[in-house]
Amino acid sequence: MFDYLAGSNVTLMVELSEAGAPLIPDSGSLTYTVRDQEGAAISGLTDVPVTTGPTTFRVSITIPAINNAIAVDKRFEKRTVTFNYLVATNAKQQSVAYRLTAFLNHIVTGGQIRGFIGVQQHELPDEEIDLMVAFLKVEKVVGLAELADALSSGTTVELSANEMIRMQAVLDVLPSLKQRIAQSETNGLKGFSRPVIRDFSDVEQKAKDRYADALTDTTGRTTDSAHSLAVLTQDTDPVTG
Repeated sequence: MFDYLAGSNVTLMVELSEAGAPLIPDSGSLTYTVRDQEGAAISGLTDVPVTTGPTTFRVSITIPAINNAIAVDKRFEKRTVTFNYLVATNAKQQSVAYRLTAFLNHIVTGGQIRGFIGVQQHELPDEEIDLMVAFLKVEKVVGLAELADALSSGTTVELSANEMIRMQAVLDVLPSLKQRIAQSETNGLKGFSRPVIRDFSDVEQKAKDRYADALTDTTGRTTDSAHSLAVLTQDTDPVTG
């Protein structure tokens, strides 16, 4: 799920497809409805028509900023956009969701997560890296005010606080990576290969160690690398072991 800054216009580029195959909607049949955090259709954004052409299968829509506000008692909200259309008179529907957040004052990127693990963008795209969840997990450990102070300090404490968020995000994506990544790949004349990765225990331990060091630098609290992160497990492959 992609995150957008609350109170801003949100432009979505959506590909109409089914089982990976693009679909071209019948002329005049495409509409969309936007639902709020509670799942209620938003007034003025219900059954909104979208103009398409004879080859259109990608559409761009913009949700106005006024519909992207967050309630004062929430840290984030979601919006769900449902598209309804016909293809050769057959009814089709697909949905896309996005999340609205306040500005999160960190500098961690998806590229930094991939760089630490050593994977490619197509193996671990940005939408599979939930930096907001990593931020909230670190905030829960450090404290809301304390993390805000650290991330605005302009000192090495700020670097350590960002490192905590980065390592938390790394640990969050590790469980699914063994099934996700390629061991070898070719694309025309270009290709790459890497040793068979049976598990990510070394990467996990390094991430935990760096998280623990960053926690000490950020808060002054000491912990070992078996800190109170969610326990990560990986089932043994019955073929490769």
